Amino acid sequence: MKEVFLNGFNDDQIYIIQLIGLDNYLKICEAFAGESIYIPKMKSAKIIERNKKIKSEFNGKNLYYLSQKYHICVRQVRRILKS
Repeated sequence: MKEVFLNGFNDDQIYIIQLIGLDNYLKICEAFAGESIYIPKMKSAKIIERNKKIKSEFNGKNLYYLSQKYHICVRQVRRILKS
């Protein structure tokens, strides 16, 4: 792998490198070179994971329990199960 110096990167790139490491950053660059990558907000990612859990935990009779467990209304649980 070619040697890369941080002074060639902008502030956003340096921040990402600090978060995930240079090797991982270079792997992402190689895999997605020139493409835009959508990274959801943490809240969106958590909602997606929550919804998967609700679907997997639903047993046909526990709408109220799931609404209480995940702090959402029964109507929202139904919407999640429908989607």
